[in-house]
Amino acid sequence: MATTAKRGKNTKDRLSTAVRCYLPSLVFTLVYPNGFTLALGAAEIFLTILVILFPVFALRNLPW
Repeated sequence: MATTAKRGKNTKDRLSTAVRCYLPSLVFTLVYPNGFTLALGAAEIFLTILVILFPVFALRNLPW
């Protein structure tokens, strides 16, 4: 993230990068403790669909 935000390598810029990176997730975790579990559930649904559909679409593109 430091490279993307064009931050330097001094202590102030590194601390700023760490705060910008970890503070949003820390606040979300403190405000909504079950949010991580719900996010994993949502990702599970998406990945299950992806695991089922990806092989089907991969087989459709074969030149048999």
